[in-house]
Amino acid sequence: MHKSIVYPLLFIAALFLGSCANQVRNAALQNSSLEKYVVAPPSSQLDVPFIAKTVASDQASKITFASGSSIDIPAGIFVDENNQPVTKPVDLLFREFHTAADIIASGIPMKVRMEEGTEEWMQTAGMFELKGFCEGKEVKIAAGKMLNVNLVSNVDGDFPFWYFNPDSGNWELDSKVSTAVPNPNFMSAPVVDVEVAAPPAKPIEFDPSKPALNFDINVKKLPELANLGRIIWQYAGTDAKKDPANHEWVFRHNWDDAIIEPTSTPNVYHLTLVSRDSGEYMIPVCPNKAGKDLERAKAQYAQLMAEYEKGVAMLKNQEQTVTFQGAFMRSLQVSGFGIHNCDAFYNMRNSMHVMADFDFGESIPVNVKQLVTVFLITGDSRSVITVPFSAWENFRFNINEKNKIVAILPDNKLAIFDYSDFKSQLGEIKAASEQRYVFKMRVLDKPLKSFSDLNHATADAG
Repeated sequence: MHKSIVYPLLFIAALFLGSCANQVRNAALQNSSLEKYVVAPPSSQLDVPFIAKTVASDQASKITFASGSSIDIPAGIFVDENNQPVTKPVDLLFREFHTAADIIASGIPMKVRMEEGTEEWMQTAGMFELKGFCEGKEVKIAAGKMLNVNLVSNVDGDFPFWYFNPDSGNWELDSKVSTAVPNPNFMSAPVVDVEVAAPPAKPIEFDPSKPALNFDINVKKLPELANLGRIIWQYAGTDAKKDPANHEWVFRHNWDDAIIEPTSTPNVYHLTLVSRDSGEYMIPVCPNKAGKDLERAKAQYAQLMAEYEKGVAMLKNQEQTVTFQGAFMRSLQVSGFGIHNCDAFYNMRNSMHVMADFDFGESIPVNVKQLVTVFLITGDSRSVITVPFSAWENFRFNINEKNKIVAILPDNKLAIFDYSDFKSQLGEIKAASEQRYVFKMRVLDKPLKSFSDLNHATADAG
């Protein structure tokens, strides 16, 4: 569908969704003079997935997740909507949030409204959401009973423990403090058993329309070529002026030496022919195969590729395990399902203010641009400050922090203004204090298709 058609459709959909959202918001505010915070993922496609575990309701049990987090569940703790004991198996849904991508994807509001009406932004040391179901119906934790969540954390120290109350639309203190203790299962660095270099180069079939460069070329210093058997070298360039097919003298000349050197491009090498009389002749070449040599090379390539892919998979698994594991563990008693957070207030004092605008590198209609929320990732990447279009002119950030900005556009493409951008443009940004400043965002080519895409993209943003 053409982009000019997509944006009007997005605008119409936005108006409809906005109208629905306003109706819900207005209904929710009938008994409150303050607007409630809501959990609003930017895209259901990108939301953090739950992990499901089934437990017996009449037996004490412990479930452990790949991250290292675990839940201790006493027997007989679950009741139904009528507060009657649940006797059948219970499905627990659990997900945890440690990174900026986790917070953005979940749409969980990271600010709390204080009693006097002021707002404070939060800096997390770990957050989780827990739900319970029996035969598809929600269950509760019985009054006076608790289960214990052992949550991995990357942050040391004591943090207040909060519960997000969806009825009040605000965070409430669950307990005074959550204390971190060393995680006995933490690996400080990945144990990598497999070294994964560049993927193996696919063998190239000999092209009979091009001349073979039958020079005496020594490949002993190139181990990737030494065991490939007979190689037929051919010109690999695109410049006809350098193509030896157009220079018969190259084949007639008596060369003193032929030097082969690798390049950064797979299967492409530099061939330098050396002559004491006429100097040097250098061209790009590729090692080609024919006949049975080609078949053997293909079989070897298939084997090497299988080993390479296995190594990559192993390395990714190891990296993922280390990424999710935290150096600390927080043991938290929970009396109800929902969203819980170990959080301290993020200090926004001494912050700088600009009237921000954001350039996404393409002509986006104003009505569609108004749908875009930008996220300031700051505070050691543990604070995510949500800035909707209506608040762009009041954009604040601490210039002494390692900041980056991301935005998810209507087509699920990610726009980034990373730490290096802040650093290189710091002088201009400071000069724009209390004035208009346009952040030129870098938009990734491919749309985000999953939470994993968002997680990798924000991590790579620096």
